[in-house]
Amino acid sequence: MELQPKYQNFYKLLYCTTIIMLCYTFQNAGKSISYNIYNSQGLTYLYSMQFTINYFISPIALLFMDAIIQRLSMSTILYLGSFNAFAFLLGAFVVSSCQQADLFYCNISTLTIAIAIETLLGGVASCLFFVGYPIYINSISNPQNKSYYFGIGYSIYSISSFSGNTIGYFTSTKIEPFYYYSILIVGLAITQLFLFRVKDLRDRTQIVKQSFQNMFKQQITQLKNAFNNKDYQAFIPFLIFCSMLQGCYFTFLPSLLKYVQGGITINEHTFLLYLIGGIGMMLGGIGAGKLSQKTNLFIVGWSQVFFAILFVILAITSYYWKILNTTYITGFFCGIVFTGTESLAAMITGVLVSDKSYYFVANDILICLGIALTSSISLLLSKSNLQAMVYVVMTMLILNIVSLIYAQRIFKAPIQNSKVQLLD
Repeated sequence: MELQPKYQNFYKLLYCTTIIMLCYTFQNAGKSISYNIYNSQGLTYLYSMQFTINYFISPIALLFMDAIIQRLSMSTILYLGSFNAFAFLLGAFVVSSCQQADLFYCNISTLTIAIAIETLLGGVASCLFFVGYPIYINSISNPQNKSYYFGIGYSIYSISSFSGNTIGYFTSTKIEPFYYYSILIVGLAITQLFLFRVKDLRDRTQIVKQSFQNMFKQQITQLKNAFNNKDYQAFIPFLIFCSMLQGCYFTFLPSLLKYVQGGITINEHTFLLYLIGGIGMMLGGIGAGKLSQKTNLFIVGWSQVFFAILFVILAITSYYWKILNTTYITGFFCGIVFTGTESLAAMITGVLVSDKSYYFVANDILICLGIALTSSISLLLSKSNLQAMVYVVMTMLILNIVSLIYAQRIFKAPIQNSKVQLLD
């Protein structure tokens, strides 16, 4: 087989991922303290509710995604998908506007319904983005650089956590929340427009024009094929439990910080937590991508388990001894787990199982279900003490370890006639 250029389309990767990173920089500059905005009005349940709705609607919307993605250009897919970044900004924007004046929508029932609806739409947009993004990276990569490109792609995307929280740390206290969120929303809307310059490099010559109904039926059939694939089945529990740990980043961490601070929320501390977590996110994706070039993906998986163990140990330490600096370090390792797991999931699918687009749809269904489960548990426990959530996180870790052992045993059993040869 003729080797292709090692860094083919690298500048296209940099352009697309940089624009996406800037979009989510605006989101993270406001998303990190949205918990504090809700808390100031006694509405912390809205925070967990948003995550729950966002990730529960995604598996349903994903059933239509492959049909939609085949019909749209990649620039349109990423542009529409990036509207997910508005979901958490608009919620905090609406609540902060009620601090300015007592508007007609400022009663609890109307706020809850309005934020639920816009989060629902954001969840549909997130499906487009989180399926379209790995498909784009897959389309511009080749077998020699696929794992590396996935690592780079998710690492550049994760810079948004660092850059967004840096902006928030230095500016949020100097501007009224209403005007702060207004600036972020306008900045995001302008940045999105640059996604229209992303070129679609997919081979679309073999796509047969058909009705949306037939494409939907085809999507269901393809997903059945994916979930019936023995290689893919081996990883399903691991992907779900990994994504449950991912869900801790935005649901468990702010609750832990609030508990350590004695029940109060301080914007500077929240931004610092996610700024340090953002550094972890950058290192997580790059580290997973580089490690995958030197060893098999199960070793990458065990490295993620190692960082997850450190995250849980530090979380327990923060909870029992209320050490603020330990909480920051907890965020760092949770950030590593977040993007390391995200890029690992894409590698497992694209390298070990199949690079067909519907496998990425199946992947996203599992990830959304895992994060939705964590968000739901957090929502149920939001009014009780944090100790129960600590036990839940410990259980997630144990299940994560068990599922990886299971995947490794099952996947290594049929050595012949399988992509498992890529592990050797």
